[in-house]
Amino acid sequence: MKDQYRAALDRARREDKRVALGPEAVSKQYDLDQLPVTIVFDRSGKQVKRFEGFTAEDALQAVVQQSLQEACGRLDQRRPQTTTAT
Repeated sequence: MKDQYRAALDRARREDKRVALGPEAVSKQYDLDQLPVTIVFDRSGKQVKRFEGFTAEDALQAVVQQSLQEACGRLDQRRPQTTTAT
């Protein structure tokens, strides 16, 4: 599982991060009454964490790492368990 987690984290580091600036409807949808706001979403579009104001890199990285660990854990739970004959 550690290898899966590390591979996912490496991919996340290489991927471009999306920055959204949009119309007033987007501001209302995400309650963006102050800037900056950083919102972290998972792959399904669910909001994982919201930071208001300056976000330290280590805090953001911790949220991403935790989300990746949880996602890898969910993947492991979906896989059929295999047993080895001895």
